[in-house]
Amino acid sequence: MVDQIVYSHGIGVCKPDPRAFEVTCNQLGVLPQGCLFIDDVSVYVEAAREAGMQAHLFEDNAGTIARVAERLNEAASFSV
Repeated sequence: MVDQIVYSHGIGVCKPDPRAFEVTCNQLGVLPQGCLFIDDVSVYVEAAREAGMQAHLFEDNAGTIARVAERLNEAASFSV
């Protein structure tokens, strides 16, 4: 469903440090509002929102898959 996933341990900056979100956006070549951040820790989800990202608290697979699909549909409507 997505082209790339960025893990904080892979970029060497721990969440909720704002630099983690900045590095992620730089690595993906997108603005924060172009990202959907998903995590199961609410503090990290809130930090992502504060960084300007869309964010989703992972609670179950079905809800998260639905949120990713919703985001992809939103992105597709902007590119038309």
